[in-house]
Amino acid sequence: MKQIKFFELLIGSQIEMALGSRRKWRCFSTAVKTSFFLFLFALSASATPNPLYFSWTGSGSQSGADSNNCQSLAWVNNQANWGSGPGQISAGTSLVVVGVVGRMYGIYQNNITLLIPGGSGIYSPNTAIYVNNGIQNFTIDGQGGGFISSYNNGSPPLANQVSICAINCGGSVQNLCVKNIAITNIYVHTSLTDNAIQPDQCCGIYANGLGGSNFFGNIYFQDVGTAIYTIGLCTEVISNCTFQRCNHGIYPSAVSGNTTVVIENNYFGSSSNWDTTANTYHNDSIIWGSSTGAINSMSVIGNTFNGDMGNNNTAYVFFFANPAYTNYFFNNVFRVWPGNYLNDGCIVFNGANGFMLNNTFIGNGGNNAITTTGNGLVFENNLMFGFGTFISIAGAFAGNTFNNNLYGNPISKPQWVISGTDYTTFPSFTNAVNEGASRYIAAGSIIDTSTGIPAAGGPAIGTGLNLSNYFQTDITGAARSSTGMWTIGAYASSVAVAAVQPPLSVHSVTPVAEWTFNDGAGSTALDSTTNGDTGKLVNNPAWVPGQSARGYALSFDGSSQYMTASNPLPSFANLSYSCWIRCGSQKSSTVLASGQTGLVFNSGNAHHLTFTTDGNFNDGAVSSAITDDGNWHFIVGTCGGTNLIIYVDGVQTGSATINSVLAGGPLFVGWDNGMLDGYYPGMVDDVRVYNQVLSPATVSLFYNAGAQ
Repeated sequence: MKQIKFFELLIGSQIEMALGSRRKWRCFSTAVKTSFFLFLFALSASATPNPLYFSWTGSGSQSGADSNNCQSLAWVNNQANWGSGPGQISAGTSLVVVGVVGRMYGIYQNNITLLIPGGSGIYSPNTAIYVNNGIQNFTIDGQGGGFISSYNNGSPPLANQVSICAINCGGSVQNLCVKNIAITNIYVHTSLTDNAIQPDQCCGIYANGLGGSNFFGNIYFQDVGTAIYTIGLCTEVISNCTFQRCNHGIYPSAVSGNTTVVIENNYFGSSSNWDTTANTYHNDSIIWGSSTGAINSMSVIGNTFNGDMGNNNTAYVFFFANPAYTNYFFNNVFRVWPGNYLNDGCIVFNGANGFMLNNTFIGNGGNNAITTTGNGLVFENNLMFGFGTFISIAGAFAGNTFNNNLYGNPISKPQWVISGTDYTTFPSFTNAVNEGASRYIAAGSIIDTSTGIPAAGGPAIGTGLNLSNYFQTDITGAARSSTGMWTIGAYASSVAVAAVQPPLSVHSVTPVAEWTFNDGAGSTALDSTTNGDTGKLVNNPAWVPGQSARGYALSFDGSSQYMTASNPLPSFANLSYSCWIRCGSQKSSTVLASGQTGLVFNSGNAHHLTFTTDGNFNDGAVSSAITDDGNWHFIVGTCGGTNLIIYVDGVQTGSATINSVLAGGPLFVGWDNGMLDGYYPGMVDDVRVYNQVLSPATVSLFYNAGAQ
């Protein structure tokens, strides 16, 4: 069977260039590669130079010709404006989002490209993008900085669940491409009493009836029910994505027939926040949803599984019976977090005809590494370290091939289980399964458990089978030799694979506290982060419309009104404050403060904000002039060591070097607790506190996104 040469390098460099992959394109069959090239060709042919810009309300002449003359979202959402006539959205149009817009109600033409550049996004309480039945060749490209996000779904602020999706393909859609974007906050699940979410609800990408060749790449998913949920006869490539705080990462097509799924170079993080009081829908990074039928092939290649899965889990990878005619697991790293228990192991493999080659499994003293009921499994060159049970085979062993694996550092449990029989010694197990050339290391260092890299000079180095007729690289993209012995496990090099970096988005940098003021009423303001630092409103500041059309702000009278909350930053080595303000006057006043750190209008420098960390206005960072112009302004102050910077409307306008940073106290908005310069007259929206220094690019991005 090894003569099939499943992997080859015929067109790897061109694919790598097309995808912008951080590792080599190395693990696909000729059929998959050819299919994907045809898909790229179709996309390039359809993406004709025909851009149409649009924003939430439109701008300028509303011709859509450029970012200063945008059509409105309402115009784009009107199906009557989609067609082949003059001034209509015709096939081949590139739609360009400018700023933040709401829901797109439909895609009504083929060969459409939706560009969401940095600082822009789609932000909606409902499904953000609906793709109509029968659409072909639809591409969403966030260009490394765009985002799709929801609000008011889950806890906080709501404990109930609304069944929405970021991208909903409810009917037959062919050749779907989503790339270079952040998809976040589709459902924020933080409490054991939150509703459990069924796998086909609150999805990042939902496609029922998917066909053709489809690509999902370089996507950052966070706080999503199921990040990618698909059904249909198709080819799917899911590459270089990050999955954080998702109930399920990938739930690929379960339709029997000629479907091929490739999952490669992705990073799967924690899902423990999805725990509920009952294990209703278990948390898995990859879950196969059908117990009957089979597809053509499933390839899981070069992925890193490294997160806290909580209690309501089954495994990192869970397959029901007969998931595919041929399954490939190559060059993956599975790391079980300390204290985290995987109920059925890293992989639950119920099916036949699988190849598990050169994977690394790192346990925490318990758990199973592999649980399987299948046969026809080829298990070679795998490194397994620190598990209670390395392998548990529920069915008969006949038809499985185990060879040249390295087992290390078990605990006092049956290390191998076959058909209900426990094997506590390595010789008894190898005799039972006829495992050739494998080794068992009872003690000693064979791997760096924090990185997954085999120990230098250890027993994994240069002792594995040469499987170059299957593939030629390791998880980092480093070349494996075509001659001689390989290193056992996912790493052939000494370079650890880095976690996939998310594209910069409005949700890529997480505050430690944020008060959006979208409560809209009451005597408190909820903290929208998971820290729950509720603000207390003193002397009834007024609830007023906010900076954006989506929410509220607080208006302070300048004489007695303010908000106070706990200080989320116990130290000030690195911090950032941000808020939107609309001034009522320019009297000496404090917009935001914690102790003697704050953003202050000082009488000694009228119309300018000072960002100070020691109460001394003479050595603070001073902004450009902010007048009573009736407009909202975005203010950011950052402190990195002894360096202060202040930004106005996304642009750095002042800086300073300081000698000291004084300890803070409770956080105040609209006052300073008598420490700085008095009550503030004006409006404030979307106050955020960060335990890091925001970069200029991030500040610009947040300004363009507007208040949340």
